[in-house]
Amino acid sequence: MPRTLSFCLTTYDKDYHLLPRVWESLRLQTEAPDEIIIVSSGLPVSPVQGGSVVIAGKGVPVYIANSSKRLTAAGARNFAGAMASKEIIQFFDGDDYLHQNHIQTTKAFFEKDNSAALLHTYLKSNNSISPAMSTPHPYDKSNLETVKWSKKINRFSVKDQIQADGVAAGPLAILSHVFESVKYRKHCVEDSDMLYQLLIGLKLTVKCYGFPLMTYFPANETGRPKMGSDDLMLAAPSEII
Repeated sequence: MPRTLSFCLTTYDKDYHLLPRVWESLRLQTEAPDEIIIVSSGLPVSPVQGGSVVIAGKGVPVYIANSSKRLTAAGARNFAGAMASKEIIQFFDGDDYLHQNHIQTTKAFFEKDNSAALLHTYLKSNNSISPAMSTPHPYDKSNLETVKWSKKINRFSVKDQIQADGVAAGPLAILSHVFESVKYRKHCVEDSDMLYQLLIGLKLTVKCYGFPLMTYFPANETGRPKMGSDDLMLAAPSEII
C-alpha cells in the first residue's frame, strides 16, 4: 500500500510574500500529497484560503490555521503536525521551493525504508527559477546516506553533498507516529532545526537524500513576488475529487 503524506507548510510575516512561488512548486508536483496544511503566524489574517487544489490529477484538501501572534519555527511546526492525519508528515518552509518530484521521492523512500525521518539537501537560489527545479529525477536509493551523530551542530555525513549547497535540517519528513512522541523543542528558536539530532539520540534512524530536490530562497531577497494575486486562491471544497 502506498504511504499517505501530510504536507505541512509554515509561513511567517517575514516570508509570506514568497507563498505564490511555493504554491506554484506544489501544483507542479509529479505526485500529490494527501492533504496540505498551512500554518501562518505574525499576520492579522491568513494570506490564503482553505478548500482544495488539484495536483497531478488528484484533488487535495487544504486546511488553514492562522495565528496573529508570531510563533517560533518549532511552535508553528508542532501546530501543523498536530493537525496532520496521514502516515508521513513533510514539513516545509515558506522560503523554499519544491523540485518537481520532491513529494514522489519522499513517498517512495518511506515505502521502501523503515527509517524514522528523511532530510533533503537543497540548492540556494540566486533569485531565479533554474531548469533543475522542473526536471524530474527518479528516486534512487544510492543517493541515501544515514545521518551520523556529530557534536558539531549541523554537521552531516552526506556523499559530497551531491551538487547541493546544504542540508535542510528543519523541514524534514517524519513518520507521524514518531513525531507524536518527540515533536520540535520550543524553548529555543535554534532548536527547531535539531529534531533530527533528537531522533538519532533516541537510536532512531535518520537518512538524507543527497540529490537536491528543493531550493532555498532567502526571505530578504530582491525581486520577490507580491501578495494578493489570484494564484493564492484555492478551489472550493465542493471541487475536491
